[in-house]
Amino acid sequence: MNWVLYTIFALSGVTALAFETLWFRQAGLTFGNSVWASSLVLSSFMAGIALGNGIAARYAARIRKPIVAYAVLEFIIAAAGLLLVLTLPAMTDFFAALFRPFFERPLALNGLRLVVGFVVLLAPATAMGATLPLVVRAMHARDPHFGSVLGRLYAANTLGATLGAVIGEAFLIEWLGIRGAAMWVAGLAVLAGVSALVLGRRMPSVPPEAPATEATRPTAAIPLRARLTLASAFLSGGILLAFEVVWFRFLHLFAHGGSLAFALMLATVLMGIACGGGLGGAWLRRRPADHRHAASVAFIAGAASIAVYAGFETAIDAYGTRYVSAPRPILWLTFCLTFAPSVLSGLLFTLMGASLEASVRPDSRATGLLTMANTIGAGLGSLLGGFVLLPSLGMERSFWALSAAYGGVALLLAAATRDAGTKETKETKAGGARIASAAFAILFLAAVLFFPRDLMVREYFGRALDRYGAAASDVVALREGVLQTNIYVNQKIHDEPMYMQLLTDGYTMSGTKEGARRYMKLFVYWPIALHPEPKRALLISYGVGSTALALTDTESLEHIDIVDISPEIVESSKILFPAPSEAPHRAPKFDDG
Repeated sequence: MNWVLYTIFALSGVTALAFETLWFRQAGLTFGNSVWASSLVLSSFMAGIALGNGIAARYAARIRKPIVAYAVLEFIIAAAGLLLVLTLPAMTDFFAALFRPFFERPLALNGLRLVVGFVVLLAPATAMGATLPLVVRAMHARDPHFGSVLGRLYAANTLGATLGAVIGEAFLIEWLGIRGAAMWVAGLAVLAGVSALVLGRRMPSVPPEAPATEATRPTAAIPLRARLTLASAFLSGGILLAFEVVWFRFLHLFAHGGSLAFALMLATVLMGIACGGGLGGAWLRRRPADHRHAASVAFIAGAASIAVYAGFETAIDAYGTRYVSAPRPILWLTFCLTFAPSVLSGLLFTLMGASLEASVRPDSRATGLLTMANTIGAGLGSLLGGFVLLPSLGMERSFWALSAAYGGVALLLAAATRDAGTKETKETKAGGARIASAAFAILFLAAVLFFPRDLMVREYFGRALDRYGAAASDVVALREGVLQTNIYVNQKIHDEPMYMQLLTDGYTMSGTKEGARRYMKLFVYWPIALHPEPKRALLISYGVGSTALALTDTESLEHIDIVDISPEIVESSKILFPAPSEAPHRAPKFDDG
């Protein structure tokens, strides 16, 4: 019966990630596809998950039939998820009218997007967030090893999510279309719900956990040790999601960054987390007191994150300077970069859960609080990685900062487990975990102190430059922005600069070579030939300004709008046009959007 439940919960992971893929595609039509809009919709989704975690932490202990309650949640996910996919496009006009008054006030607009996204995704996201605490409660009633139960269920659900991340993007949408895929995924959710309903009715009721003391009530104050563990869960969730943002940007230097590449990276990270959760469950089943080693795992995670960055040049050696686009090499590069830290993240989550349950009861409250803290951290981490770390620190220093942050997680966990529990033997208390933690702390400090600085410019950016016959000395400017990395290179012939080339995430997008400038201006000359005396024009994608120059040369145009997803591209125009009067986007008729 236990393995049937694991299978059902894995199926739940499939539906969750497949639905998430579909929702974000549809949300792009409603909220916009800008990086801010997408990130805020993701944050809204994570906030709904966290709300479900919190509700389960408060009320799940009262439910006698947690698997039946879980089945009801699956039915809610199926109905609400399908309804969202079918109705979101139809709501585009309504939300466009709602957002229009705030287009000139980005702060208010993004705040409104966050609130509206939260409301729209509230039902399915909250239901998803409440599932794990309920299933852990049901399984823990049959198996006294809480850490093992948490780790195995976490692994099963994440393993299903891995499959959902791939099949949704690679197969379902292509074969069935958006609506057909949504119906198929909803059918899987209904199947999981029906299976859980049948199973839940056969399982004996779990009596509500009557609090033995005031400290074990669902509303009891959280002890300091537990608060430290929750803080570490919050921080580790933020680190991993920020790392995902940085990893994906870094992979863009070597691989095509389409939706399939993102799905493969997400699947690899989820697979690693699932392996880590399963490993943690097996470990804690044999040695329940070993959650004391959580600090050591955090130190190892920080050192491993630095090691994979330093050793990634070995992984790309086989491809030379090629810009890969086939699934197999993308999967291999993703595996080399993300798998080890992801495994350690899943293991760390399980150990933190076992540590928390030692001081927070009942089990559903411990699970709910753990997942809520981790989810809130993850939601903020994705914003931090994209909008703070990359623009302000760049990729290399972001790698260092996030790896070093694992040291903070380890210190919190060391403090949380210092005098934890009464179940452990005196031999364990004697300091085995402390000795291991000290040893791994030395390894971590060595990795942080000897971080391979300048490897990004010397090796990784160098590969992108070699791809187009340039060298580091030819780089005129390098901008790591919110959305992409832009490199401006002086291409030389016989050591004489001949033209400028723009590389975006390691791929050449534009340049000032005579042939390139000629065809870019044709984007203006051709429509003008068909539409004499135009008054207004819209330029999508600024590039190196060749098309913009042709627009400014068109005397009949009275107003020109520029739209570009990367503000750094427009801001970097001064590299190509040092004199402000020469910059085409500074012409009076231009409206820089």
